[in-house]
Amino acid sequence: MDANFPLELDHILVWVSPKAPEAQILAEFGLQRKDYKEHIGQGTASYFFFFENAYLELIWIDDEQAALDNAARTGIDLRSRASWRETGASAFGVGWRRRSPSLEELPLFPVKYSAEWMEPETYLELSDNFNQTTEPLYFIIPEYMSVPQRIIAEPIVPHPLGIKNVTSARVTLPQREQLSPVASELSRHTPVAFEAGTDSLLELTFDGGSRGQTLDARPTLPIVLKF
Repeated sequence: MDANFPLELDHILVWVSPKAPEAQILAEFGLQRKDYKEHIGQGTASYFFFFENAYLELIWIDDEQAALDNAARTGIDLRSRASWRETGASAFGVGWRRRSPSLEELPLFPVKYSAEWMEPETYLELSDNFNQTTEPLYFIIPEYMSVPQRIIAEPIVPHPLGIKNVTSARVTLPQREQLSPVASELSRHTPVAFEAGTDSLLELTFDGGSRGQTLDARPTLPIVLKF
């Protein structure tokens, strides 16, 4: 990990079925589900699993017409990502936060994206390969959305499983070709490693894997938890 790199992991989203029935397996593992949020004007909705330094988001298409309208407006096809099992897209998106508040634009994230559900005059900054669907959607969030700000507003509820901090992640992409420049740069400078493979898979390590245990949510979710 590069302490001088301006970004750190904020959250990872996983595309799931409407209303996220897949959340049940995480509850059975001992994770505490938090909140429900509808993204007005984007056509999606989410459940969240918060940890002390990051969170996992289960997201789905909640309004097909709104998602179509949003795609026409922005050029971002979330529907193909939501149907990743059929389309071969990556099942994930990865949100980053700035280590310190700054309006400085980063060359790898040149695309500004806003939607009705966001605070006025705020936006996500997307990587320039946002329609390369075999890779996750990479984006920088505004400060008010970040985990540190959310914790100030509402403290984290402990998980029965006892895990606290995401210390590293490995994201396998359903592609054989070379990784994009943004994936390579993020892998080089952060504890989130991206690698080419055959199927979408997220391996999340908590608390340095100190307990030496693993929980595998496949095939329900393409997620493996290590703690």
